[in-house]
Amino acid sequence: MSEIRVTVRCYGVVRERAGERTVSLSLPAGATVSDALAALDERAPGIETEELLVMYEGSHVLVEDRKTTELAGGTTLSVSNPVGRE
Repeated sequence: MSEIRVTVRCYGVVRERAGERTVSLSLPAGATVSDALAALDERAPGIETEELLVMYEGSHVLVEDRKTTELAGGTTLSVSNPVGRE
């Protein structure tokens, strides 16, 4: 199975837990936003992925759309905690 590379830009508490501003993930082709968040949680345990604000290709990805939003290789997700939440 082929893999894709996705960059995750981390902000706020997510950045603190990940320990870096950007995280590079290798995911199987056909991976979704939910798959990327699960991989991020493996690298930085304790991130409340359900609570994160997620941007993909300039658009906010709603929680209910994360399992169906397929990622393309070489793209970037931006993730942060909601304002006022840690």
